[in-house]
Amino acid sequence: MRLCTRKICFEILNSADENSKYEKIINKHKNFFDLDSKDKAFVKVLLLTFFRWNKSIEKIIQKYTKKKSEKKILNILKIAITQILFMRTTDYSAVNIGVNLSKKFGSRTSGFVNAILRQICRDKQKLLGNLKIEENVPDWIFNNWKENFSLNTAIKFAHQSLKEPLLDIKIKKKFFKKKNWAKLFKGKPLFGELIRKSNSGMIEDLPFFSAGYWWIQSAASTIPVTIIENYFKKFNPSILEIGSAPGGKTLQLCENNFDVTAVEVSQNRILTLKQNLSRAKFNVNLINEDFNKWESKQKFDCVLIDAPCSGSGVINKQPDILYLKRKLNLEILVAKQEKLIKKSLNFLRKDGLLVYSVCSLISNEGKDIINKILRHNKNYSLLKLNRKLINNIEIKIIDGMLYSTPICYQNNGGMDGFFVSCIIKG
Repeated sequence: MRLCTRKICFEILNSADENSKYEKIINKHKNFFDLDSKDKAFVKVLLLTFFRWNKSIEKIIQKYTKKKSEKKILNILKIAITQILFMRTTDYSAVNIGVNLSKKFGSRTSGFVNAILRQICRDKQKLLGNLKIEENVPDWIFNNWKENFSLNTAIKFAHQSLKEPLLDIKIKKKFFKKKNWAKLFKGKPLFGELIRKSNSGMIEDLPFFSAGYWWIQSAASTIPVTIIENYFKKFNPSILEIGSAPGGKTLQLCENNFDVTAVEVSQNRILTLKQNLSRAKFNVNLINEDFNKWESKQKFDCVLIDAPCSGSGVINKQPDILYLKRKLNLEILVAKQEKLIKKSLNFLRKDGLLVYSVCSLISNEGKDIINKILRHNKNYSLLKLNRKLINNIEIKIIDGMLYSTPICYQNNGGMDGFFVSCIIKG
């Protein structure tokens, strides 16, 4: 089965380009779903590991090849080098499978692949010692980090972002103190009702999954609802949540007994949201519709936007961004984000609160949009966030806007890159 799994990885890479989406290209492969769970997991790990280190791997290939090779031969080398340098596959096995994959292209090609891979095995320690981790982050991400934070900070972001992610589990408040959750999950407390553990095994096999006592939610994504909780302490607000699936923030809103209307455009993602709500025994007014086309006369105390974005803050969870989004038209995304905010403001009551969040630290998707909105809408003002509103969580607040970065809680595994800003309707 080893050759079969590598062959599937090879075919998936052949079908990928800068406009691809990882989930779609892997799900479209006709033989992937015939694999058992162990082999499926291996295919995913191999591909995600390559995505993390793709630029370094390509530079290594350029170093050892004197002439330009066709895409399919390069992809064989990429798969083999990923295993040799970054996985536990034995050198012999990685080389042998790479050579077998190349045999259909002729003996000269298989001999070429064999020679390159054997030399890389001999030079392994030297190659690993000379790696520049930050070179794997696309320029459109790294340069923005550098401009808005610093070169040294951008390098730290890159190093943390290329590490494999840990799993954050949000426990229901009413059960948090009733059990030793850190011991049950073999993890560690982070903050609030969060337990962080290694991301291994099946989530469904964890204790009290079926009972609905907890759900998966990244630490950074809990912050927008924490702000809402602290801002509306005196009464239970009505909340309009836009972009709800898979539902971490939705469940967090529900456990506070808020009156929640959740809008989600994706039919597939809303099925996941329904399953999560059912397991946690929560109910919301759920609307499966494009928010830009949705109409309602209702006004809300609060609108929470989880806007579609570049995803550049969750590289560790979605390393395909490093390969499939080397170039990205940010202008299109920013236009969508701005459109969402403008429409959302119409659903706010007077003195209502808009909470805007994106899993990105790119300034175009964050502070630049908010500043533009405020410049052109004099009836709205910025709610300057402070430590009290976020329960003293250890993140950055700059000019009243919040930045969760990969190096926040670095000694405990870091955080997703997240931007949050709040606007009050006058």
